[in-house]
Amino acid sequence: MTEVIGNIHVIGQRAPRGRRLAGSVSPAGSAVLRSAPRCRQDAGSGEGGRRIGAILRALLLVLALAAGSLQAAPIGTAFTYQGALKDGGFPADGTFNFIFRLYDDETAGSQVGSDVTLNGVTVSGGLFTVELDFGAVFDGPELWLEIEVSGTVLAPRQNLTPTPYALYAAGPGGPTGPSGSPGPPGPTGSTGP
Repeated sequence: MTEVIGNIHVIGQRAPRGRRLAGSVSPAGSAVLRSAPRCRQDAGSGEGGRRIGAILRALLLVLALAAGSLQAAPIGTAFTYQGALKDGGFPADGTFNFIFRLYDDETAGSQVGSDVTLNGVTVSGGLFTVELDFGAVFDGPELWLEIEVSGTVLAPRQNLTPTPYALYAAGPGGPTGPSGSPGPPGPTGSTGP
């Protein structure tokens, strides 16, 4: 007989003599109790064995419920940048030191946030991929990415497209949509005395 209690599947009503119930929790959060050899400390029969089984079932129920209530971590502020690097007009190969900076203007302007320094970035066939995290600086205005490679600042700066700005939209300070039309009037309430 299989009895289902929440996400816990209990196989059989009681363990055969000389055996105890043992449990496991699957990655999906369901727990299964099975018959297993008894430990010496609970080798007796009767109330002690039933009490241990009840405690084990309760513990597995708590574990199964906790596994089902886990929440995903909030989105961070990092994003992936993929670039192409040439050395002498040919695709670069090797490891390079990069410094990434954000500016509020294409050619001059002020730096926004801090430098992101990544040493030993592998470039293969001229291509590289890095993860950049400038913090919560994407709050609406247009920004440009400046890249310095092994002491040489590359030009022109790269205008950032809307993808990193999606991080801002997902946050509490993100833009709100237009207001909808007003709903119908509510019922008339009672008047005074």
